[in-house]
Amino acid sequence: MARAYSYDLRRKVIEAIELDGMKRSEASEFFNISRNTINTWFQRRRETVSLLSMQNWATFAARGFD
Repeated sequence: MARAYSYDLRRKVIEAIELDGMKRSEASEFFNISRNTINTWFQRRRETVSLLSMQNWATFAARGFD
């Protein structure tokens, strides 16, 4: 299984798109990640309100939300 991208990179990509106005295709080339990966991050954030990878999300959820 491929290693998950770091939370820091995910945050930087999302900020570049939302705050700096970079297009997703531009961010894909700039950060050298696939456009599909970026789309997945946006979809995951919409569904879970988080940028954590699914593995990290599962660990976080197992510990509880308190």
